[in-house]
Amino acid sequence: MNLLENAVEANQLALERAEKWMRATMHIRRQYLYVGIENSLFAAVEQEEHLFRSTKEDGRHGYGLKTARAVAQRYRSDLRLKVGSGVFSASTALLLPQAEA
Repeated sequence: MNLLENAVEANQLALERAEKWMRATMHIRRQYLYVGIENSLFAAVEQEEHLFRSTKEDGRHGYGLKTARAVAQRYRSDLRLKVGSGVFSASTALLLPQAEA
C-alpha cells in the first residue's frame, strides 16, 4: 500500500497540465507474488544507501520504503527501486508462504 500511496503523492506534484500516470501490476508466477508500481516523477528523489526517500511537506522524511524493503526481505525478496527519465518504479517478487515448505 505504501508503494501506491507514494505513486499518488508523486502525481500530486505535477504541474497543472502535466501528464500524470501510474501503473500497478500484480501476478502470481510459480511460488512468487510479483508486485510492481510505476509512476510519473515530477520532483527529485534523494537516494541514501540504495534506498530512495522523499521529503514530506513539513520537511520530514517518509519511512514507508524502509518498511516495504523489510516486508520484501521477510518474504525472501528484494525491493527494487529505479529512477529514470521522469519515471519511478518499485518492484518485488514475494515468496508465497505455502511455497516455503
